[in-house]
Amino acid sequence: MRLLLYTEDSSVEWIKPLLTQIGVEIVECEHGDINGKLQDVDGVFLVLNTVTDEIVEKIKSVRRKTDRFVLVAVPHNEDWFEALEDAGVDDLIFRPINPSELVSVIEHMFRTRKFYETKTSHKRTREESWMNIIKSQQKEIVEYVRREESYIRERDKLRRENRELLEELYTLLLRVIELKDYETHEHTLRVGRISALVAEAMGCSSEFVELIEKAAPFHDIGKVFIPESILLKRGKLTSDEYEIMKLHTIFGYELLKTSKNPVLSLAAEVALFHHEKYNGKGYPHGLKGDEIPLSAQIAAVADSFDAMVSHRPYKIRKSFDEAIREIKDLSGRFYSPFVVKAFVQTIDEIRKLYNWGTKGDDIISNSSHHRKGGTKDGESQSQKSYC
Repeated sequence: MRLLLYTEDSSVEWIKPLLTQIGVEIVECEHGDINGKLQDVDGVFLVLNTVTDEIVEKIKSVRRKTDRFVLVAVPHNEDWFEALEDAGVDDLIFRPINPSELVSVIEHMFRTRKFYETKTSHKRTREESWMNIIKSQQKEIVEYVRREESYIRERDKLRRENRELLEELYTLLLRVIELKDYETHEHTLRVGRISALVAEAMGCSSEFVELIEKAAPFHDIGKVFIPESILLKRGKLTSDEYEIMKLHTIFGYELLKTSKNPVLSLAAEVALFHHEKYNGKGYPHGLKGDEIPLSAQIAAVADSFDAMVSHRPYKIRKSFDEAIREIKDLSGRFYSPFVVKAFVQTIDEIRKLYNWGTKGDDIISNSSHHRKGGTKDGESQSQKSYC
C-alpha cells in the first residue's frame, strides 16, 4: 500500500513511522507537487494548517485526474467543511491527530480501495471472458440453444402424453364403477361438476376446484369390492348386509390412499368420508361438523342432490325444487350449512347441467339402469341418498 503524504509543517513527522508499522509505504510530496506522483500511489493524505483556495484547487485537480482516495487532516473549522466536501475529499480528520483514529481511517480507506479494485477487476475479467467465450464458441452456443429447444418440445410432449394417459386412467376407473354399480357416466361427471361449482362459490382455490371436479366422481369406487349379491339385491338389505355395504367407504380409501397423484389422493379422502353426516351420525367414523374434510362435505351434497333428481328404477325421482328443498331441510343435520349455502348460490349453474324444461318438471335424459344396491331394513328410500 503506497500513500502520498503532503504536510505543511514538521510537527507531524511521527505519522511516517506510525503508518510504516502498519505496512504503508510513504511517498513524500515536496513543494506541493501532488499531481506528479499520483500514478505511483493508492491514496493521498494531506495534513494542512489551513484550507486555501490553492489547496481546494489541488484537491479538485486530483479528483479530475484519478480515482485515488483523498484524506485530509485540518484543524477544526466548520467554515472549511463545505469547500473540502465540494472539492471531493473522501474523508476528514481533525488536528491534533489521534494516532489510533488515523490508523483506523487509513486501513479502512485502503480496504475500500482494494475491494473496489478487486470488484472492478473481476467484473472486467468476467466481461472479457464472456466475450471471448461468445466469440470462440458461438457455434456451440447456437447448437446448445437448439438442443434445449428440442428438449423442451420433447418434455412438453411427454407431459401432454402423461396428462392424456392420466385422463384415460381416470375414465377407465370411472367406467369400472359404472359397470359394477347402478351409477351412470353422466351421474359421476355431474357429481364432479357440481362439487367444483360449490367449491368455487365457497371461495376455494382454483387448484382445489380443479382437483375436486376430478376426485369427487370416485366417491363410490369402493363398491367394486362389495359382493354382487348385496350390491345387486333388489329388496331391502338386512342389517348385516348394510354393514357390509358401508365398508365401501373404507375399501375405496384403501384402494386410493397410496397414490401420489393429487387427484387420486383427494379421491381417497372423498371415498372415505362422503357418508359422514354433519350431526355426527354418519359412517365410517362418526365424524361431526368440521371434523369432516371439506372435500367430502361438498361431494356428499353433490352426490345426494344428483341421486334425488336422477331417474332410478327403485325410487321416484324428485323435482328440481323438491330436491333443493330437501337439501336445505337437511342442512346442519346431514350437510354442512356452509356447503348448502354455496350450493344454493350456484343453483342456476347447476340447473344447466340437466335437461330441464322451463317448469323444472321434465325428465332428466338419463339412461335407465337396473337397480343395483338395496336399502337397509327400516330405512326410507330418501334416506338411502344420504347414508
